[in-house]
Amino acid sequence: MSIVVDSVVIAGTIGNKVKKFKPSCEEISSKEQVWNIEPTLPEGLMFNVKNGIITGLLSMKYSKEHSLEVKGEGKQFSKDIQISILKPMKTNIVEYIK
Repeated sequence: MSIVVDSVVIAGTIGNKVKKFKPSCEEISSKEQVWNIEPTLPEGLMFNVKNGIITGLLSMKYSKEHSLEVKGEGKQFSKDIQISILKPMKTNIVEYIK
């Protein structure tokens, strides 16, 4: 089973918190899990090495693929994820015309 995620894409908009990303790995005891992500997340996003959770918000556009890894009990698993933070859409049609 390796690493299980709801989605391999973390999507959001500038200035808004991303939905908490919570991976899991049933093949390694949670007490023994050590998580890593490469490349390092940009400033504004936080990564918890104990459980792999990603939270936070960005103040700039960002789109990059990252490799998520969990190790423990002599096992190692990885999964590629995409982080995509975009500008929010304007809600006022007049703003599109300007």
